[in-house]
Amino acid sequence: MSRVELAYEDATLQIAIRGPLMFVRWHDAPSLAQAREFSRLSHELSHGRPGGTALLNVIVRGTPRFTDGVREEVVRMTADATLFRLGAAHLVLIGGLASAAVRAFLSTMLLMGHPKNPAKVFADAGAAAAWLAERLGGTSLSRAEVLRIHDALLARKLGEEVG
Repeated sequence: MSRVELAYEDATLQIAIRGPLMFVRWHDAPSLAQAREFSRLSHELSHGRPGGTALLNVIVRGTPRFTDGVREEVVRMTADATLFRLGAAHLVLIGGLASAAVRAFLSTMLLMGHPKNPAKVFADAGAAAAWLAERLGGTSLSRAEVLRIHDALLARKLGEEVG
């Protein structure tokens, strides 16, 4: 089993990579600098994986405030056919009105970006993991393994190793 690499972390954003799958955790709305770092790491991962990459993008909590710059960066990423060719699962864990606002943002970005690759929004981690595992069929990333890493990242405290 390959190791989970923590590629980036601050108080708002965590990015971890295991094989062709990027795990992203948002604990608040991104700044433009964070969106650009997410984009940079996404491109870096895709260039190293000719068989394609996938994304589990998890919105954990936060206030859905998105600047024009962040919107533009996300639309560029969504429209880029080289990124997450195997699929992008967007998992919204927050509830209430914030959830509705985040879902509206994601839906708008998917519409504006005209994604060339499969993308889907989820409210359930198990369903997102199953969808990704199917898309990652030729790898060692099963539904159970995707969920295990997802759970480890959610439980992780800053500075701790990822399992």
